[in-house]
Amino acid sequence: MKYLSKTILTLTSIFCIIANLNVFANSKMSSDESKQFVKNAVIYALENTNPNMDYSKFVSKNFVNHIDGNKFNYEQWVTHQKNIKKIVKSMKPTFNLLIAEDNNVAAIYYIKIEKNDGSELEVKDMAFFKIKDHKIIYCEELTRLTQGNQLDKNIGSTK
Repeated sequence: MKYLSKTILTLTSIFCIIANLNVFANSKMSSDESKQFVKNAVIYALENTNPNMDYSKFVSKNFVNHIDGNKFNYEQWVTHQKNIKKIVKSMKPTFNLLIAEDNNVAAIYYIKIEKNDGSELEVKDMAFFKIKDHKIIYCEELTRLTQGNQLDKNIGSTK
């Protein structure tokens, strides 16, 4: 009987630990944490010029991105990022507005872009992000070229 009690107590402790880990893994971020997370993710994705970088630090492998009428899954979005990095020298976002409710973030930001040929662009991006388990799982974006050659008007959805 003593052995059975210890076993039940041990199993109960294990289940409590697992439950607590599960709660932590799925915990909601505060609005301020969510805003900072999205800001860090956008800066990481845009300012890093390495075409082979690991985006999974911020973005879920189950990620879905709707951008300017196109839909990308994680792999397609990574290819999109690589293709943009082939034609640009640098990208610098400037955030005008970030509004969050728990793990949902709306952002308006401008991106200054210098292309490899020396030309400069500016794009306005309006985006809505959903975060789950400390990864971005969904993003809906509208981009608009605000400065630069009209031939680059679809740079935000480059495939």
